[in-house]
Amino acid sequence: MKNQAIQTSVSYFHWSFRLVISLFIAWYLNTATQYRSFFILIQQRNYQEAVLFSFLMAIGVISGVHYISFYLDKYLLWEEKPILRTIAQLLFGVVAMILFTYLAVAIYFRNIGGNMDLSDYMVLEFPIVQTAIAMLNVLYLCYYLITKKLVPENHEKHLKGTLGSKSFFIPVGDILYLVRTGKEGYAVLKNNKTLHIVYKMSELEELLDPKKFFRANRSLMVSLDAVAGYKPVKNMQCVLLLRVPIQIGIDLTVTRNRTETLKRLLSQRAIKPEEGHKALLVKG
Repeated sequence: MKNQAIQTSVSYFHWSFRLVISLFIAWYLNTATQYRSFFILIQQRNYQEAVLFSFLMAIGVISGVHYISFYLDKYLLWEEKPILRTIAQLLFGVVAMILFTYLAVAIYFRNIGGNMDLSDYMVLEFPIVQTAIAMLNVLYLCYYLITKKLVPENHEKHLKGTLGSKSFFIPVGDILYLVRTGKEGYAVLKNNKTLHIVYKMSELEELLDPKKFFRANRSLMVSLDAVAGYKPVKNMQCVLLLRVPIQIGIDLTVTRNRTETLKRLLSQRAIKPEEGHKALLVKG
């Protein structure tokens, strides 16, 4: 098995596709409203400069929406926080991109000695640009929903571990929790065996099903089957309560930005705060 993270997030459109779309937009914006043929226009220097500028601007806008959507997918999933995601997508994916376009065009007109407000651009091309940016965001949303529905998430069923000089393939269903301290990592199994692992926590987050495993902090990831509940503490954090003994010294604190995710996952399993064991169990 290869020791690499499996990308489960939506990758969206390839850069070559975005490049072709940018070229088409640049051609359309500078040709559709003209009365002369393309073969005449292409020979004019001002047309060539306008197409080149529109092409660069289109790349900037499409890349902006692309990476904004990709970034928001990590922190505001459509299916988990639809209202907040819609607001963020409108603010950064639509409004910010329209503002970027307006400023870029204003700078372009100033450089060529023109006045954008007195030109036909604000009447003819700019409304098209605004509509295109809004539709581009809708396209990314549709692509996200279709991809999430049709493409199953690809999670590992085994992890690679070692014990001494021997290597093992660990069924993920046998894992209770995984710990990473510095450059060392290990997995504790249901049969009380401890195997060394080489995965980083970020890799484990990609490899393991987030509906079955939860990363509590920078050094601990637990199987949700091993979680009995949680105890709220200060600073909007909480401490995990486990169904199994855990080694002394392991930090069971759930960081503040992960607490709401834990509550949601446990509520789906009908687990309430401080349910099950009322004290943290430890073993030497």
